[in-house]
Amino acid sequence: MSFRIESCAEPVPGYRLIERLGSGGFGEVWKAEAPGGIFKAIKIIHGDLRNRDNDSFRFAEQELKALKRVKQVRHPYLLAIDRYDIVEGRLFITMELADCNLWDRFRVCRREGHPGIPRPELMRYMFECAEVLDLFNDKFQLQHLDIKPQNLFMLHDHVKVADFGQVKDLQNHMAEVTGGITPVYAAPETFDGYVSRYCDQYSLACVYQELLTGQRPFDGSSMQQLLMQHIQLPPNLQPSPPSDRPALQKALAKKPDDRFPSVKAMCEALVNGHIGRVGISVNTPATYGSTAAPKDFSKPDGDDASASARIDVQLESAQLTQTGYPDAASAYAAQQTTGSLGLTGFVPKSQTPCPADLTETTAPIARSAPPAFLGNGSLRPTLVLGLGDVGRRVVGRFRKTIGDQFGTPDKLPAVRTLYLDTDADCLAAAAAELPPEDILAVKLNRSAHYLKPRLNGRTILDGWFDAQLLYRLPRNPCTMGLRSFGRLAFCDHYRTIGQKLFNDLEALLEPQALADTQAHTGLEAAGNQPRVYVVAGLGGGTGSGMFLDAAYAVRTQLRRLGYSAPEIVGVFFTPPDHAQADVSAQCRANTYAALTELHHYCRPDAAFTAWYDERSAGIRESEPPFSRIYLLNGPNAAPIVPNGGGGSGTTPLSFANRTPSSGGLRNSGTSRLAGTARRSGTAA
Repeated sequence: MSFRIESCAEPVPGYRLIERLGSGGFGEVWKAEAPGGIFKAIKIIHGDLRNRDNDSFRFAEQELKALKRVKQVRHPYLLAIDRYDIVEGRLFITMELADCNLWDRFRVCRREGHPGIPRPELMRYMFECAEVLDLFNDKFQLQHLDIKPQNLFMLHDHVKVADFGQVKDLQNHMAEVTGGITPVYAAPETFDGYVSRYCDQYSLACVYQELLTGQRPFDGSSMQQLLMQHIQLPPNLQPSPPSDRPALQKALAKKPDDRFPSVKAMCEALVNGHIGRVGISVNTPATYGSTAAPKDFSKPDGDDASASARIDVQLESAQLTQTGYPDAASAYAAQQTTGSLGLTGFVPKSQTPCPADLTETTAPIARSAPPAFLGNGSLRPTLVLGLGDVGRRVVGRFRKTIGDQFGTPDKLPAVRTLYLDTDADCLAAAAAELPPEDILAVKLNRSAHYLKPRLNGRTILDGWFDAQLLYRLPRNPCTMGLRSFGRLAFCDHYRTIGQKLFNDLEALLEPQALADTQAHTGLEAAGNQPRVYVVAGLGGGTGSGMFLDAAYAVRTQLRRLGYSAPEIVGVFFTPPDHAQADVSAQCRANTYAALTELHHYCRPDAAFTAWYDERSAGIRESEPPFSRIYLLNGPNAAPIVPNGGGGSGTTPLSFANRTPSSGGLRNSGTSRLAGTARRSGTAA
C-alpha cells in the first residue's frame, strides 16, 4: 500500500486528512479539507476489495452495495454523500461534515442535569428522522437497519441520518440480513435473519426512550440477553412518561404488522399521548419549529418556544389523565417518580441510593389487586417456578399431570409454569418438554463480563463475591455445582427475571383467566389470591444458589401488582440421607449452607437486603421468604411454617430437626451468612 492513513496525508487527491473523528468495526472517520478549503468527513472502510479471500473483504463489499442503493435518495435530513473512491482496494466515502451526533447531544444534556434530551427538542429530531425513514421505505423500498444515536448526526440543530452500511432492499417486504446490525436497537425479526418494512420504526422507538430518559427498553448487557429480551420479553417502558407508553408499546410490538403503518404515525402518536387519535393539531415538524433551535436547548424562545410550551402543556396534562394503567394508584405511583421535565424513572446521580441507604423497600405499585374472595373449591391462580434441573423435572411432571387430567395446559391461563436455569444442556432438554415462553435462560458469562464496572463505578461482584472464583469458570461457563455461581447468574439477569415474573403473574391474575380456567376444568375456585411455588434442589449450584433471591423477587413483583401479603411456598429437595446414597461432599455442603440461610431468614429479627444493579430499586424485606416450606427427602414431605402455624392437615416441623448436622461442612465456605448473618451488599 503506497498511501498512509494519517494526519496531512492525501489518500484521495485533493482531500487532506486533518484528524480522526472516530472508529468502529467497519471503518474509521476522518475530518478532511477538500479543495477550496471546505471541510468534509471521509469514512475509510476496512477491507481490501481486491482480495476476496480476506475476511474483511465483506465489510467493504457490503458498504459499497449499500452506497449504490442510497445514492439515488435525496433529502435535506439525509447526510449528503459527495463522492466515493476506491484507492488501492480501500473504499473512501466523502460526506458533509456534521457538528455532532445525537449521542453527543444526549451527553451534554446529562451533564446539565437533565435525564436526557428535552422533549420538545427531541420530538423535532424524531419527526425529521421519520421523514427520511418513511421516504426510504415508501419510495425506494429500503430499510436503514442501523438506526442508533451515533448514526443520527446534527447540523445546525437539525438531524441528518447517516451511515448506510446496513441498508437493504425489502424485496417483497422481506430481505435477508447479512450481519452487522446493532443488537441493542434491532427489531426481533432481524435476529431470525430477515427484515420487514417496520424494522427502522422499532429501532427509532428504542432510540427515543433512551435519549429521552437515559434508559433503554431492552438493556441486556450481553448479546444473549438482548436477543432473549427482544424476542421473548416486553419492553421496559416504566422510565417513559405514561402518555408515551401506548405508542411505544405498539411501535415495539414483536410482530411487525402490529406496529404503526409509518414512522411518522408513531411520532404523531407520541405527541398526542395515545394511539389512534384523529384531528391532530400538533403533529408536524413545522409545529416544533422549522427554524433553527436556540442555542440554549433547555430554554427555547420565539415561535419555537411557544410551540414547545404548547407541547409540554399537552404532554404533562396527558400524564395526569392517560396513565396507561387501570387505576388511580398506578397513576399516583408514576407521578411520584416524575422529574422536572415530566420523565419517569430518573434519579439524579447525586441522589442515587446505595445499599446503606436502603430502608424497607417495595416496588412501585403497577395496579391495585382486586377484592379478595374465598371459595370452597381447589382452584386458585398459581405459578410454579422451577429452578435448576430438579425444578425442570418437577415443572415438566406438573405440566404432564395437569395435561393428562384437563387437556393442554395452555387452556388453563390461571395456572402457569416457569423454568430458570444456567446449564445449557438442561435448557436444551427443557426445550423438548416445555413451551419456549416457559423457559428463561440465565446463563453465566465469561469472567471479564463480571469484572466490568457498571454505571455507578462498581462491579456486580462488589461486597459479596470472591473474584478469585471467576478464574475457575470454564470456557463454556457453568456453575460447577457452586452456589455462588448460581446466585451470580441470578444477579446478572435480575432485571430480565423480574420483568418475566411480573408479566406472567399479571397474566394469571387477570379475573378472566380464573373464569376461563374454571370453565375448562369444571373446578370451583378456592379464591382469587395467588400462590407461587418455588421448586429447587438444594444440593446443586443453580437452585441452591438462587432460591432465596427468587422468592424475594416473586414477593416484590406481587407487591407491584397490589398483593401486600403474597403466599409463596417453597418445595425443596435434599440429598438422600441414608448411608448407601452416592452424594458428593459438595452437594451436602450446598444443602447445609442453603438450609442455614433459610433458617436465618425465617427468624423474626432477620432482614433480607439485596442491591442487584444501579438501575433497579433495592430490596429490604423483614418478612420470611416463604409462608410454607416442604423439604422432600425421599417419599415423605413435611411442611415448615416460618411463623409457627401449621398448614391444613399438616404437622409443623421444627427447622432445627431437619437441618443436617455439621459433619465437617461448617467450614465449606458455601454459606453467605458467615460473619454478617445477612445477605447484604449483594451486587453493584
